[in-house]
Amino acid sequence: MRRSIALLFVGANMAATATFWGATGVATADASSGGTLVPLTPKFRACDFTWAVNVPTMGKGSGQAVISRAASNTVVAQVQLIAAEPGAHYNVRMIQSPRTSAGCGAGDVGVSAGGLDTDGSGAGTTTLEGPLAANSTGVWVFVDRPSPHSQTPIDFYTSEIVTPI
Repeated sequence: MRRSIALLFVGANMAATATFWGATGVATADASSGGTLVPLTPKFRACDFTWAVNVPTMGKGSGQAVISRAASNTVVAQVQLIAAEPGAHYNVRMIQSPRTSAGCGAGDVGVSAGGLDTDGSGAGTTTLEGPLAANSTGVWVFVDRPSPHSQTPIDFYTSEIVTPI
């Protein structure tokens, strides 16, 4: 009996999650675009995608990105956050890999940047598009909420993998 109830509960949660993500239009990659769904997790990463283990975050949300190669030599990332800080502004960067230079800030080669503003529930979406840099083999996303008192962001979310393009 307990197992049946547990399976029913898990199934209901999965159905609700699928309905939520399907309603937002971002969760499922369009088969014709060849997009890849990538989870965003609260891990601080350096420009070379290495994980900086001891960087604390205040972030309690999660998110995802659908990364795809669009028209000739163009890369697109549809980024979505959920349960992040309500009413906050986040900086979003789509970073191509491997890096040709040390930096990966807005304006650097192989980096497309934009912003994302969350609503009252902490949800927000944005789409970044940029030219494919020479010798790039992958793309990842870095989302961060700047701190007014430190160079380390208050909270941040990065791609779990470098998505091949």
